[in-house]
Amino acid sequence: MPYDAGFVLVRDPEVHRRAFKADAAYLSRAPRGLAAGETWPATLAGSSRGFRALKTWFTIETFGAELLGACIEQTCRMARRLEGLIETSRISRCARR
Repeated sequence: MPYDAGFVLVRDPEVHRRAFKADAAYLSRAPRGLAAGETWPATLAGSSRGFRALKTWFTIETFGAELLGACIEQTCRMARRLEGLIETSRISRCARR
């Protein structure tokens, strides 16, 4: 995942939309594109914040949830193996003293 990426899961999307709703003149709607429709980026995360979730979305869209899950599982397996090696090394070192 790229640095400075993230997202949030929201239980109540309507409460979330109301929290970030802004009716400033420079945030006018458009007949099509991102500024069209009821929901658009400015009502999801505020207009002054970076779109960090885009990096997360692109990563999931490119690799897929299954592959990312497999990578996470593999990383956890490697971390457990490294933990075992470190523990074995620590025990061996203590036994030699």
